[in-house]
Amino acid sequence: MNKNVGNTAVVALATTAVLFWLGALPGLAFDQADLEGLLLTRSCPGCDLSRADLGKADLTRADLWGADLRFANLAEANLLEADLREADLHGADLHMANLIRVDLKAADLTTADATGANLYRAVLAGADLNEAVLFKANLHRADLKNTRLVRANLFLADLSRADLRGAEIDGVEWNGANLIGAVWIDGRTCGAGSRGQCKVD
Repeated sequence: MNKNVGNTAVVALATTAVLFWLGALPGLAFDQADLEGLLLTRSCPGCDLSRADLGKADLTRADLWGADLRFANLAEANLLEADLREADLHGADLHMANLIRVDLKAADLTTADATGANLYRAVLAGADLNEAVLFKANLHRADLKNTRLVRANLFLADLSRADLRGAEIDGVEWNGANLIGAVWIDGRTCGAGSRGQCKVD
């Protein structure tokens, strides 16, 4: 047998085996039926949408309670008033997404990228935002009570009048963040000039 042909066959078999193994692992790809159902009805609680491409999708008031959206692409998606309670958005791309009044109570947003996202009046109570990127995000009047924000990037984010009572904030990047009128982790209100840090009057 030609040596090159033999090597090619071995590589092909190895590649096939790896692809089969990856495909057999749970959580590495979304369920096509779940994706189609969501786009048709905007309702898919508990669905497997991990790594799904939902960029720019209109998911206004969608029911995604408890959905698996790990590493999903939701960049520029419209999630106005969507129900994402207890959803898993670990590593998801939420860049410039419309998350106005979205319900993300107890959701997992660890390492998610929400750069420039609009989270006006979003409910994030009890959510895990450890190492999430919220650069220039709008969190005006957002409910962040008891959230985990460890090592989150809130550089230049708008947190004016947000509620941060009980939040875990170790290692947060606050540089340039607007905290005017925000309720701080200890219940005190941040005063005028609270940029990059909470200044209590």
